[in-house]
Amino acid sequence: MPPDKMNVARQLRDSHTENRLATILCTTLTVAARLPQWRYWSRAGAQFPPTSPYLETTQKLPDRKSTRMAGTSRVIPTSSRITTPRGGTLRAEFHTVVSQLTAQTAREDFDQPLALWTTSSDRRLPYTLLDRTINELLATSFNSILAIPGIGLKKTAALIGLLRRVGEQPTASISPPVPQVTTASLSRDGQFDEGAVCESMWRDWRETVCRHALQQDKLGRFAPTLRDLARVVWHKPLEDYLGFSLDEIRSLKTHGDKRVHAVLEVFHSVYSVLGQATMDRQLTALLKPAFVPPIETSMRTMLAATDPPGLQDARQTLVLPVLNQIQHDTDDVVHRLAAGRLGVEGFAESVRDQARELDVTRARIYQLLEVCAEVMDVRWPEGRWLLGSLIHKLESNDADADVLSLLQRLQRLLFPQRTRIPQSNLVSA
Repeated sequence: MPPDKMNVARQLRDSHTENRLATILCTTLTVAARLPQWRYWSRAGAQFPPTSPYLETTQKLPDRKSTRMAGTSRVIPTSSRITTPRGGTLRAEFHTVVSQLTAQTAREDFDQPLALWTTSSDRRLPYTLLDRTINELLATSFNSILAIPGIGLKKTAALIGLLRRVGEQPTASISPPVPQVTTASLSRDGQFDEGAVCESMWRDWRETVCRHALQQDKLGRFAPTLRDLARVVWHKPLEDYLGFSLDEIRSLKTHGDKRVHAVLEVFHSVYSVLGQATMDRQLTALLKPAFVPPIETSMRTMLAATDPPGLQDARQTLVLPVLNQIQHDTDDVVHRLAAGRLGVEGFAESVRDQARELDVTRARIYQLLEVCAEVMDVRWPEGRWLLGSLIHKLESNDADADVLSLLQRLQRLLFPQRTRIPQSNLVSA
């Protein structure tokens, strides 16, 4: 080989060797920068010398390649994060929030963990700090928080937002929030927003249920509408949910987002009415569905009156309010069948005629009409005895036949008599 060509080949080989050595050296420094010792030095404020060419070389490496070689994300020294514009802004916001909360140190709920003020809609939560109390967080400096592994600028911003929420929303055991404010904060486009419910709110709602002895009341009794609540939980007592936290309720079997939303909305409805009500030895608050008190007042007036009610009076004060509630809790088909059976708009329809009109079997019609009885069993079980007493009085006083017939049809629809077969009549196999 000619000498000129040998010199060129030797130079290329030396250049290739130098490039490989430089690559190995850069890789070694990149891996070393991710070791626990380097993280400790970074929290202490140590850095590579600013004039070191190795720091510039490692910073130019692609993040994806460095991550693949080191197995972790690139670690930025704490002092570098603090000196960034974003870090300076967060430092100022943190000190402002801490100074505001320090002026409220007399609050007893500062001994509660930060997790009580979180909601399911929060993002980038500083999970390593959620179990710390508010007093512990107020005694921690900004640099110490940012030096905790896993806490960056984004999670620090989320922490500041939670601390602001602590200052704006005390827990109800110390200073109960006004129900109107709570209702507005839980409304999104006019609908209940279960994602805005936090553990402190849930604790207040459970305490309200216990304070007014509503543990045995059914979940469907206080639901805004039974359409949004599965029928399998209509008869479920409120007591079944008092021992669970929000996370535990969301992890229950058969409790998806829709069912959890409906359950929380029931507790919120109870709290919005009774949250500020206090117990008294002589007086107590009785919670009922809104359609019940006017009907009960009319029925008691009819029971006390000497003259029997007229047909129009019974239709306006008893039948129509019940039909409106059935339409609110079920669907238009059930409401149409119930109105036809009662004969509100004309003669009472038979099950055979209704089945022929809808092109279904009579068994299906009976099945749909049974929903009315189930709704009243949840919403207004006391109506069985009031309506029965009113019918008994009209029968004994020879009241108008049309009025008596209307109320009897209403009784069969809402409170059917379920007879049991005596054991002596059962034929054993």
